[in-house]
Amino acid sequence: LNQRIHTVTEERKMLVKRVQHHERNRLKKLLSQQRKSAILTPKIETPPPGPPLAAVKVEVVGS
Repeated sequence: LNQRIHTVTEERKMLVKRVQHHERNRLKKLLSQQRKSAILTPKIETPPPGPPLAAVKVEVVGS
C-alpha cells in the first residue's frame, strides 16, 4: 500500500509539472499573439499639438 501511495504521489508531481509547463507556454503564446496584433493594427492618429480650432481668433480689419 505504501509503495502504491508513493507511486501515485510521484505521478501526481510529474503531472503537475507538465500542466505548469503547458500553461506557461500557452500564456506565452497568447501574450505574443496579443503583441503581434497590437503592432499590426493601425493606431488612431492624434491631431498635432497646437491650439484647438475653437480657440483660434479671427480678426477682420477693414473700413
